[in-house]
Order: sequence, then structure tokens, then C-alpha cells
Amino acid sequence: MRLPTLGIVTAVLIIALVASIWFW
Repeated sequence: MRLPTLGIVTAVLIIALVASIWFW
């Protein structure tokens, strides 16, 4: 049940990391 939620959270973290590098 929590697998989809965990995947979304992981995707958001990765996107935030990439965006942070992009905006740096």
C-alpha cells in the first residue's frame, strides 16, 4: 500500500535534488 507513496516521495526528492543543482 505504501509502495506507491514511497515511490512518489523518492521521485520528488530526486527532482528537488536535480532542480537544486540546475538552479545553482
